Amino acid sequence: MYVRTLPVTREHPPMPAPLPGTMHITDKEFQAFRKLIFHEAGISLSDAKRALVASRLARRLRHFGFTSYTQYYNHLMDQDPDGHERVQMVNCLTTNKTNFFRESHHFTFLREHVLPWLQEQVRQGTPARMRFWSAGCSTGEEPYSLAMTVREALPSLANWDLRIL
Repeated sequence: MYVRTLPVTREHPPMPAPLPGTMHITDKEFQAFRKLIFHEAGISLSDAKRALVASRLARRLRHFGFTSYTQYYNHLMDQDPDGHERVQMVNCLTTNKTNFFRESHHFTFLREHVLPWLQEQVRQGTPARMRFWSAGCSTGEEPYSLAMTVREALPSLANWDLRIL
């Protein structure tokens, strides 16, 4: 059997053009905001979130009349002693929505594909064990939605070791 492998590279693909109405965020600026959001909220942003950071923070730049992300960063670091604007920054970079069956297609996929597959694995001898992590659920609707979906698809859970975090 012949397997062709591609060389491993650390180069990043070219950045897409900024979204209309946004400014370009430099590597240095993006790295500074990545560190800041991790420090302020414990959120680790991948390189893939660069466009999201640029577009969501652009509103705050326009609010202050800044022409670069560096100006906004410096404002956060030097002119925000009470931390009010840092809270605004975190709110811009996070999804502030919670409700039952949010992103319903995820629950459909779970019910129609994942749970039947798990049931088959258990029939073949795999331990009846499930672990779910519902990250970023402020008031709990998402983990309850998980529980309801699992309960509906698997009415007899007596032998299952099920945990939802």
